[in-house]
Amino acid sequence: MKQLATLLFFITFWSQSMQAQTPEKSINYSNQQWIQYYNKLHFSEHWSLLTDGGFRTKDAFNSPSQYIVRTGIAYQLNPNLRFAAGFAHLGFYRSDSLSSMEFRPYQEVLLKQKVGKVSIGHRFRLEQRIFRNLDPAGGLSSTGDFNLRYRYRLFLNIQLWISKNTAGRKLQLNVGDEIFLASGKDVVYNIFNQNRILVGPTFKVNKNFGISMTYNHQFIGKNAPAEYNQDYVFWLGIKHTIDLRKKKGGNGLGNSDGTGGGKQDGSGGGTGRGK
Repeated sequence: MKQLATLLFFITFWSQSMQAQTPEKSINYSNQQWIQYYNKLHFSEHWSLLTDGGFRTKDAFNSPSQYIVRTGIAYQLNPNLRFAAGFAHLGFYRSDSLSSMEFRPYQEVLLKQKVGKVSIGHRFRLEQRIFRNLDPAGGLSSTGDFNLRYRYRLFLNIQLWISKNTAGRKLQLNVGDEIFLASGKDVVYNIFNQNRILVGPTFKVNKNFGISMTYNHQFIGKNAPAEYNQDYVFWLGIKHTIDLRKKKGGNGLGNSDGTGGGKQDGSGGGTGRGK
């Protein structure tokens, strides 16, 4: 009994000591508005060019926050597996003036699966983040920070409605979560970089054009003890696909949309089967 009392006293003393050493959590709240354009350019059966650009504001569109421009090359191994690598450039604002920039090579793997009306996506992305401040004259500083960031996104795409009259027109509900972890000599307190909870609809006008409206509940760890940002983000996305792949004809086979040698119903010069 005496040993148990001693153990309980030690545990109580240790937990109180740890609480006294842990700084009180400090959270800064903000609202942000993101507008982003995404383009996917198919130029062969397996290869495509991925490009996106966007501008982000805060405080109800009153102050600029950052811009992003990104491009990459993607290889579609099969319908459910894609590899990509590319480069992103970002600029960050402070007091309405551009204050720093980021140069970000990245590599990613995207896995897809479908269960009934639900499409499930798993995206793994590795980023090499290079930061440079701007001097008063607007030039880049010669030194800066570097870290690695690891991202995993789980994304569910739920079919709500499909048009019977217009091919590719549909309404979808998107639900997802993305976690970010960081490492590097400049990362001290924010190994947990951020987490995004994503929910919102996407309306596809046709198979090549869609508009998404996403609510992003974003929680960010800062590189300081027990300091965090919590952002409430409205995210408007415009998604555009351009297909430059040549249509096959004369061999009796149609493409996945029924074009080429045969029609979708199998009439015409081919079987109507997709690739």
